[in-house]
This record gives sequence, C-alpha cells and structure tokens, in this order.
Amino acid sequence: TSALCDKAASCSCKTGDPFKTVTQYSDGEYVEETVGLYNECKCDFWSRLCEDTQVGEACDNAAAYCCGDYAFKFKDDSSIAVTYLTSPECYSDFYKYAENEFGHELQSSANNAGKPLLNPCGQGNWRSSFDEEKESLEAIYNATNGQNWRSNDGWRDETVDHCQWYGISCDDEGHVTGIDLRDNNLAGQFPVYTR
Repeated sequence: TSALCDKAASCSCKTGDPFKTVTQYSDGEYVEETVGLYNECKCDFWSRLCEDTQVGEACDNAAAYCCGDYAFKFKDDSSIAVTYLTSPECYSDFYKYAENEFGHELQSSANNAGKPLLNPCGQGNWRSSFDEEKESLEAIYNATNGQNWRSNDGWRDETVDHCQWYGISCDDEGHVTGIDLRDNNLAGQFPVYTR
C-alpha cells in the first residue's frame, strides 16, 4: 500500500525538486536537517488519507508535508533531540491527533525514516499568545468558507471568547488545545501557519 500511495501522491502533485537533507558535524555531534519539506499538494493528499484511513504512515507523511522542516541531532549514532524548524505548533497538532484518535506515535518519514518524532507539544518557548491563536482561528474561518459552515456559533463575534467558538477546545489557561470541525461543510484548505 505504501508504494501505491507514494506513487499516487507523486502523480497527483507535480512539483519541482524534492526536499533535501543537510548534514552538519560539530563537536562529536551531527545534525540531519530537512530543507524544503513543506509541500501544499502533498499536505492535502496525505492529510486526507490520514483522516480517512487512520493509517500511521499516512499521518507521518501528512505531518511532514504540512508542517515542514525538522532536524535530528545525534551523538554516537543515537538520536538525542528533534527540533521542529518551521512550525512546532503544526507538529504538535498532528502528534495529538494521531495519538488521541488512534494511538499512533508520529515517526519521521523524511530523513531518518521510521525514527520516532518526539512529542513537540510544550517543547521550548513557542507557546502562542491568545491574539495569535485567535488570528489563526480567524484565518481558518476565512480560508474554509466559514460563513457557510453548518455551525459557526461564536465565530467572528468579538463579544465571544474564542474558546467558546463552535468546535474549539481550550485548556484552563485559555489556550487552544483542539479543533473539531468535522462534517461542518468546510470548503477550501486550512491555512499553513509558520513562525
């Protein structure tokens, strides 16, 4: 199935050069980093396959092509760190989805294929501000024809906290922890967010 899916993705997504892997050595450690991994067409293909089939490999590919570049850091041939270079928030979303929906732990599908991707949720100091989260949600609304959703209760209403918008879950501090807009008549594609 994997070879068939790879062929289908490459046929449906006519793109230029594929991503590259760059390796750097320093002080007994080496870093393997992807460059140019994000691909909108492949993101769309693999994310639909991930959601429809709940097959781990499809979700691994979806995370890579939707979220972009990452790097593995090694010492003595053992992985000691994973850094999410383009969008740790995006990887966190995919990680939580795959883990919560069908118990899959994301794995690398680009460089070092099959190695586990460490849980990016909560790593570093990349936590979004409330304004950034609300901005991202509004971008989703605009990009997916929000005015024609089956339910858009609270969306675009300045008097309603974004945690009260239909399909949005938040933690006790008011940060978004989940988005569930399935079967809600969305049209278009989720916008890609990067930092």
